Amino acid sequence: MPITLKRYTTPQEYPGIYFHNYGQIDAIDSDLSFDRLVTHLAAASGLHKSIINLEIKKYLMSCQQFYPGSIRKDWKHLFLPFALLFKSFKREGRLKKGIKAEIIIDGWYPGAAESFYGKELISKLENRHKTLCLDLRKLDMVPPGLLLKYSGKYIHALSLCAGILRVHGLDLRRFVYRFFIDLMTGNCLNGVSPKLVLSGHDNGCPTIKAKAAGVPLLLIQNAYRPHYADTCFRFADHYVALGEKQPTALMVQMGCMFKKISYLGSLRLYNYLHSMESKNVRQQYDILCISTGLLCYFDTPGSTSVCFSLSAELKTLQMYKDLAEKEGLRIAYHPLFTTEPELLKKYGVFSEKVTYIDRDKQSVYAAAHSASFVVCVISTLAFESIALGKKVALLNLSGNSCFNTPFAELNIEFVAGDSKQFCGFIRKLRDQELDYSSYVCQDKLYVDKVVGISFDLIS
Repeated sequence: MPITLKRYTTPQEYPGIYFHNYGQIDAIDSDLSFDRLVTHLAAASGLHKSIINLEIKKYLMSCQQFYPGSIRKDWKHLFLPFALLFKSFKREGRLKKGIKAEIIIDGWYPGAAESFYGKELISKLENRHKTLCLDLRKLDMVPPGLLLKYSGKYIHALSLCAGILRVHGLDLRRFVYRFFIDLMTGNCLNGVSPKLVLSGHDNGCPTIKAKAAGVPLLLIQNAYRPHYADTCFRFADHYVALGEKQPTALMVQMGCMFKKISYLGSLRLYNYLHSMESKNVRQQYDILCISTGLLCYFDTPGSTSVCFSLSAELKTLQMYKDLAEKEGLRIAYHPLFTTEPELLKKYGVFSEKVTYIDRDKQSVYAAAHSASFVVCVISTLAFESIALGKKVALLNLSGNSCFNTPFAELNIEFVAGDSKQFCGFIRKLRDQELDYSSYVCQDKLYVDKVVGISFDLIS
C-alpha cells in the first residue's frame, strides 16, 4: 500500500499527525521499492543497511514537518545531477591538503568549540590526540575522480527513486543527491586519518559523512526535544544523553539506534558550574520565567508554527505578568532576544513588576542559578534547572500534548486554566517535593567521562 503522510496543521492536531506519519515511515522496512534503494546505497557506499534505512526515515520525517514540498515531485529535481557536477569544480568547502587529525570535532555553529564543548573538554582531548574542529554540514567535497567513480551508482539510485515516486508519490532524488555528496565527503575525510567524529549537533550531524570516513560517531545531546521530527531515527555509536533513562527511552522508542548510551547530563551546564566553582551565588529571584522567543518569531509577517500559536504565547506571557502583579514575588524574565521587552510592551504583556534580565549581562544559567523556582514552556533549561536543585513548572497552553512528554508522570505541566488557577498551581509546586531521579542527571565528572568514552571508541 502507498505511504500516506499527513501535513501538519494546528498545535492541537500535531500529536495525532506526528504519530501517524511516524507509523507510516517506520513501515518502509517492509516495502520492496524502498528496500531496493537501501540495498543499492549500502552496496555503493559499503555502509550498513540499517544506517541508510535510518537516514531515509529521518529525512522523510523531518521533511514532512519542516519542508513537505521537498519530498513531492518537483521538476527542479531534474537539475540535481548538474548541481552535483558543478560541485566537483568548486574549491570552497574543502579541506587543505596534508591536514591530519585523529578526532574531528563538529563545530556546527560559529564559536561552538568554546560556547558548547568548552575549553576543558577540547584541551583534554588535545592532550592525547590531534583534533580538528570544522562544520561538518558545510564541508562538501566532490572531487572529479570520486564523482566519476560513483556516477553510475548515482544514476542507478535515481532510477530506483523513480519507482518510489510511482508507488508512494514521494520524491527522494534530493536525498540521494545529498547522500552521494556526504559519501564522497566522508571518503575525503578518511584521508585526514580520523579515528573518531564527535558532535554536539545530535539532531543534525551528517551521519553518512562520519560513517563513510570509517570512524565511530559520538553524539552529545545539546537540547531536549520531545517528539519532534528531528528526534526520530538517529544513529550513534555512543550517545551522551542530557536526561536520565526515562526521557532517553522515548528517543529509542521513536526509532533511534544508539549502540551505547551514557547518562551524563548537560555539557553546557557542566561548563557553567565549572566556571562558578569558587564563586558564591546570591538568590535574586523567587521565580524565573524563561522566554520561548516565539513572540519575536510571530511578530514577523507571515510566520506560522504547527507546534505553537501566537494566542498561546500571548496567554503565557499574560500569566507571567499576572504572577508578578498578584503574588507579590520577585519575578524575573530571561529573554531569548534583546528586542523582546519592547515587543512585550507592543502586545500589552509587559509589567513594571517583572525584572527583565539583560541577556548580555546575565546568562540564562546564571539567572536560573539565582532563582529558587523556574517556569518555562518547553526548554532544555527545565532539565538543567532541576539539575541545579531548582523546582520547575512547565506552562504549556499550546494544546500540543507532545511538548513535555517525559515529565508527564510528575504533573508539573500546566495545560489549561486562567491566571488564578496558574498562580495556585505554582504555589502548590513551590511547597512540593518531587523525585526527579528517573528524569535528570548531572555528572560532576562529565568531561572526564566524555574523554574516556572518546578514547575507548578510538582504541
